[in-house]
This record gives sequence, C-alpha cells and structure tokens, in this order.
Amino acid sequence: MINPNNIQAGLLTKLQGTAAITSLLSSSAQIKEDQWQGTTFVYPAVRIDLGKIYPVADCNECTVEFDIECFSEKDSSHESNNIAFQVNEALHGKSFTSGSVRFSIYSRGLVPAKRSDERIWKSASLFRARISPA
Repeated sequence: MINPNNIQAGLLTKLQGTAAITSLLSSSAQIKEDQWQGTTFVYPAVRIDLGKIYPVADCNECTVEFDIECFSEKDSSHESNNIAFQVNEALHGKSFTSGSVRFSIYSRGLVPAKRSDERIWKSASLFRARISPA
C-alpha cells in the first residue's frame, strides 16, 4: 500500500502547479487537503478529498477514489462549476509522478454546483487513480 499522505501530497503538488486552475483562484495556496484545519477560508477554494484506498493483488500498487471539491461564494454557481471542469480537464487521462508516487488518473464524472451553505456553492470532480511507487 501507499501512504495516503503521499497520495494527497502528490495531488496537491499537481493541482498547485496547474495554471488553468490556479488562475481561477486568488492563489495556489487556496488548494488544500479536505481535512485542513486553518483559521481562514478564502473563496474560491479547492479541496482534495481522498476516499477509500484499495490494494491491488499482492503488489505495492493500489487504486484510490478521490474527489476534488470546488467552492465559490459568487451569486452564480458558474465559478464553482468552471473550476471543477478545469480540474477534470487537468487530471482526466493523465499519468504523472510526484514525489515517491506515480499516478494514472481517470474521471468518474462531475457533480454540478449545489449550495453547501447559505452563500457557498460546492461542485466536484470525481476520480479513480491507479497509484504505484515511483
């Protein structure tokens, strides 16, 4: 198996290095893991939500399902949906190495924006990845 922290760090590095996504945010620092517990939350924002990690047979590889959640506080859901679309474009069908982990990622679809709070839109890009040691 691969440490979930290594998977999360690899995805974080990839997303923070993708100009099509960071150009829609106030800074790449607005991309964080879902469990981040900072005291400030600036919109728009992107969060990496790791799901279950499954071992592949008897080897060190695994598969993981994860969501990239995209938040906006604009009046319209357009911004949140656009960020989710750009995340999907940046990751679907891509293979890359980050740190000690190699990723092969495929989209499971998009979830259009819904209100998650009175003033907050939340949309998501859903993925499945094959993960192996680099």
